[in-house]
Amino acid sequence: MFPVGSLVELNTGEIAIVLTHNRTQRLLPRIMIICDAKKKPYDAPLTVDLRTAGPSPRGIQYAIANDLPQGAYGIDAKQYYL
Repeated sequence: MFPVGSLVELNTGEIAIVLTHNRTQRLLPRIMIICDAKKKPYDAPLTVDLRTAGPSPRGIQYAIANDLPQGAYGIDAKQYYL
């Protein structure tokens, strides 16, 4: 559903990059959360597997709310890849 490397917005308002797909549950990929709900970059991005993740620190179960176009909010996803 969400291509590897694509930007997504989570139901928490945070922004993430899709890292890998989940073969059995395509809507629950492994992601890297890079921006907070105010769209400010985190100093240390957090990697989360949506299939096994618990709730966010705010108590909300993580889910992808929207896909975003490349470059949304001035984010260059390439800078997060080694």
